[in-house]
Amino acid sequence: MTATAQLDSVERAIVAALHISPRAPWELIARALGVSESTVARRAQRLLASGLVTVVGMTEEPRGSRSLSASIRLACKPGTAAKVARTIAKDPQVRFVGLLTGPSACLVEAVAPGREELMSFIEQRLATIDGVLQHASRIILRSFTGAYAWDPGILDARAAAEIRKESMLPASKGTEAGDHGKLDVQESAILGALRGNGRMSVLELAAAANTSPSTAKRRMDALLERGILHFRTVVEPSLLGFDVELMMWLDSDRSSLRQTADTLAAHPAVRYLIATTGDTPLFATAVLPHNDDIFAFLTDVIGTLPGARNVETQLLLGASKRHWHLTPA
Repeated sequence: MTATAQLDSVERAIVAALHISPRAPWELIARALGVSESTVARRAQRLLASGLVTVVGMTEEPRGSRSLSASIRLACKPGTAAKVARTIAKDPQVRFVGLLTGPSACLVEAVAPGREELMSFIEQRLATIDGVLQHASRIILRSFTGAYAWDPGILDARAAAEIRKESMLPASKGTEAGDHGKLDVQESAILGALRGNGRMSVLELAAAANTSPSTAKRRMDALLERGILHFRTVVEPSLLGFDVELMMWLDSDRSSLRQTADTLAAHPAVRYLIATTGDTPLFATAVLPHNDDIFAFLTDVIGTLPGARNVETQLLLGASKRHWHLTPA
């Protein structure tokens, strides 16, 4: 399978199920979808092996840490944007890189341990990449929703509810990172293994952490419950039938900013929404089936938001990195 492939209806349903519960057993997904377990296992394993679908274990910085997340727009020399994006994507501090329409050819999200480290990343690494002309950065203040919570609307309500109810993993305590405390060697080994393969079996996880399967599962569940570990399913929206990824920088009255954000975050097309510093305090992405849907979304959804004053829009032409993982070429 290639990055230009499209998934069939069964494969889309499997990916939708993995969005809800990234480590759901194949038997549970098969029962919810009404297909055989062997079909689900075969199709899902092929998707995972291709790299078009990835399940990752993620950790976020704990509350109260000095770390800063930044959204950075780059203007590039003509003909260099794709190369710049590929170069930036290799940096371990970067969690997202995308190519955009318009004068700001690249959008980057990066995480740094503190202000000095962020300045060094921007001025000494990003700004010195061949092809980068200008950069503008904003600090991410909070997240309202993310791709982990996006529902592509593929599963019917019964199937989605069954997967949520019978998922084998405990839910984390909210979407914000918990207080990490000091992680021991075993916890660090478990997190490191799951970053590379979020569907690693308990037996494989036990071997990676040099412990028993029962202990590995207990420690993994504890990391989830403490809000340290989160599982995510990463897939390009185009593979699920959404050909447009619209990037939006919104200006809003500060008095109604929270209401604007809550309203927008609840819309089924919105895949990501954050508050940032700067003159446009909200940044959102929305996924739509076709280009013909953009105008209606901007007028009927963005145009009716409480307090919204202005919106700048660009299209995402392609992502080189999502959720810390390089995307297939």
